[in-house]
Amino acid sequence: MDLGQAYEDALSEQERRILFEAAQELIDTTLMDLGTSDRPDWTADNWLIGTMLPPRYRLKYTAEFARRFFVCVVTVIWKLGQREPMRLSCVAEELAAHVLLQEAEAFAEEQELPVDYSSFRDTLFEDLDFEFLYDETYDGIERTELGEVMGITHLPFAEWFERFGPPASSAYVEVHPYAGHRDDTGSDMPPT
Repeated sequence: MDLGQAYEDALSEQERRILFEAAQELIDTTLMDLGTSDRPDWTADNWLIGTMLPPRYRLKYTAEFARRFFVCVVTVIWKLGQREPMRLSCVAEELAAHVLLQEAEAFAEEQELPVDYSSFRDTLFEDLDFEFLYDETYDGIERTELGEVMGITHLPFAEWFERFGPPASSAYVEVHPYAGHRDDTGSDMPPT
């Protein structure tokens, strides 16, 4: 798979290779981390990605959340493997892409390779509203007048897996059914 081929103008061959290595690492590590998620003492600290997500929600990163988020990670990696750019569909996918880029930058630093993903970030993300989740100062910004003017949506934890855009819009593909589905009982699994 050639990761980032739709973004050749924003990514060098080396940056795409490192992105691919980071994707492999995130998938492999998460599969191992989730393998122990049925243990009662499992927490977000037992999950590499859980340590890279906004810390204020750490207690909400349950094993069920981790499985749903993992689907978003895989979805983002799949989208980056397509020949044409595909928009990220929800905040969880934006966070997954952000985590992937953090991992790629860490790989590059370990190998002492120069990379600059800033142009790619500008192309991949429509906006960087999700970064507000990492700063306690902006907790609740989406409910303020400024947040409304800026069009900030879906930052509350309960909305991370909700698809961007109006329901009839075709601008965004649907969120993967496993990641996006929650019934009224709060279950993460589709009803049988």
